[in-house]
Amino acid sequence: MSRSRILAAVLVLACAALCMAGTVRNAAALQQSLGPVSLYVQDHVTEGEAFMVTIRSPYPMPDIECLWEGRTIRTQAVRETGSGAHGFMAQVLLGVGLVSRDDPPHSELFPLTIRVRGYEEVYTFTPTILRIPGDFPVQKLSLPRKYSHLSADDLARTISERADIQAALATFTNERYWECPMRRPVPGEVSGVFGMKRFINGEPRQQHGGVDMRGKYGTSVHACWEGRVILTGEHFFAGRSVFVDHGQGVISMYFHLSDIMIREGQRVMPGEVIGRVGSSGRVTGPHLHFGLSILGAAVDPMPLMQPACGVVLPKNFEGDTP
Repeated sequence: MSRSRILAAVLVLACAALCMAGTVRNAAALQQSLGPVSLYVQDHVTEGEAFMVTIRSPYPMPDIECLWEGRTIRTQAVRETGSGAHGFMAQVLLGVGLVSRDDPPHSELFPLTIRVRGYEEVYTFTPTILRIPGDFPVQKLSLPRKYSHLSADDLARTISERADIQAALATFTNERYWECPMRRPVPGEVSGVFGMKRFINGEPRQQHGGVDMRGKYGTSVHACWEGRVILTGEHFFAGRSVFVDHGQGVISMYFHLSDIMIREGQRVMPGEVIGRVGSSGRVTGPHLHFGLSILGAAVDPMPLMQPACGVVLPKNFEGDTP
C-alpha cells in the first residue's frame, strides 16, 4: 500500500473514532418529546448513582406517575420561575444500587415508565436506563475480632436491627421534601468514598454504602434536607444512628453519632442539628457515616451536594426524539 493510501486510511479511522466518541457523549443524556411534553433523563448510570428525571411542558400537568423498580411515585408539576422559565416542570429522584459482591461486574437494563396525564391526553414515556459497573477503590481495615466474628448474641442483635432498618428504608410517602442541592451534614472532607470494596481483617465484606466524612468528636451534624425522623437507635454496626424520610422513597442516614438530638416522628428542617459526631458502633475513630437510600437502593450522596445537581437540560438540547 502506498504512503498516501496509508495516510488516508489513518485519517478515516481517526474520523470514525471521533464520531463514535461524539455519539457516546451525546448518549449520556436523553430527551424524548410527546406532543407538548418533554422528558429529560440519563440513558446510562453507574451502579450506586442517583439520577434526576425531569418532565417539562408549557401546559399544566396535574398528574404524573413514575414506575421504577416495582414502585410507583406520583407527583405534580409546578410552574417554573426565573430566567428561562417556559411553563411547568416536575422532577423525580431515582437511583440504581450496587451490584452484590457475590455477582461479577455486569451491565443491566432497567425499564422506566413515565405517564403524564394532562386535562385531555395521556403521554407515556418508556425509556430504558443502562446500569454500568463502577470502578471502586479497595479498603482494608483491622478491627477487633468481635466485629468480624459475631457471637450468637451479637448475631441475633444484628438480625433484629437489620429488620428495623429495612423497614425504615422501605418507608414511602408521596410528599416531596428533598431539593437540589443537598446540604452538607458536616463541613469535614470525605475520608471514605462511596462503594469502596472493603476487607475487614482480611475477609471481604459488603461495599461501603455511604460516605465517611471527617469530624471532631462532638461536631454538630445537620439534616441535609427537610424531613421526618423515622428511626433512631444504637445499633451494633452503625452505633447511634438517625434515619430521616424526605419523601418519595428518599431516606438519609447518619451513623456513629455520640449524641442524638432529635426523636422519632419529629419534623426537621434543612440544617437543623440532629446529632453530634462520635465513634459509636463499628468504627476506628470519630467520623460521620452519611448514607442515602432511594427506594431501598444505596446511592452516592456527594453529587447531590453540587449546585448543578437539579439543573435540567437546555431547551435547545439535541437529543433523541421519538
